[in-house]
Amino acid sequence: MGNEDILETVREVLTQYLLDHNMRKMVERYTILEYVYQHEGLFSVDDIYEEMDKKFHVSRPTIYSALDLFVRCGLAVHLHFGSRTLYEKSYGVRDHFYQVCYSCGAVKRLSSPQVSAAIKTTRRQGFRMDSVTMCFNGLCLKCQMRERRAHQRYLRDLQQKKQQ
Repeated sequence: MGNEDILETVREVLTQYLLDHNMRKMVERYTILEYVYQHEGLFSVDDIYEEMDKKFHVSRPTIYSALDLFVRCGLAVHLHFGSRTLYEKSYGVRDHFYQVCYSCGAVKRLSSPQVSAAIKTTRRQGFRMDSVTMCFNGLCLKCQMRERRAHQRYLRDLQQKKQQ
């Protein structure tokens, strides 16, 4: 399915959800939906606000409201990383795996066919699993290197103090 086909499908999903729940079809919601589905990877409310403000003014509360709506109708997922909340499109994306650095806060999306296969074979005991979100928390390579250099400086300083 091409990007335009997916965009048309998610518009239809949103429209049906709005009709089913007696909600208004507001142009802002569809504009934000287009941003979500044209954007690759994770994004924040501020990312949308800054990008949208260049073309079409939408308030932050409207963006929060639209994203909450997209989460409820299965078009987006929200992820909490410490004090940050990030979002990602979810239509056609069943599994969401991330590496999260607890030092610098970097978030990297992973692809793991092995984990996906293990999840599929897990007995679900009558629970309908629509998607999976998994975070691997640790130190990114950059922070590991910074930590290693800091430790080496500490050892060097300690050795110099002993020699004095």
